[in-house]
Amino acid sequence: MQGVRPCRDFQLEFPIKLYFAQQEANAAAGTLLARQQDACRRWLANLRAPHLLGGDDLSYAQLVQQFRISQIETILAWLATCAAQLGESNEEGVPSP
Repeated sequence: MQGVRPCRDFQLEFPIKLYFAQQEANAAAGTLLARQQDACRRWLANLRAPHLLGGDDLSYAQLVQQFRISQIETILAWLATCAAQLGESNEEGVPSP
């Protein structure tokens, strides 16, 4: 199962994909989480490209870009939390509360 590609679709599509991946097996969910983390890191790398960040003055486009970067950083933090909880359930053999 592939991760969600466009960042704007993440909130709607990814939780559903994660739910069904967990129904298959925790390994499938772990793979999905890892792929999505990789995709998010690529999104960040593209947004942080020097030619996109501009100078010191913050134009509207740069403010929007900073917003997008913070969204992706938040998604990455949440994915890390999911992966950690999934790892805990794998170690104990039962899901964490």
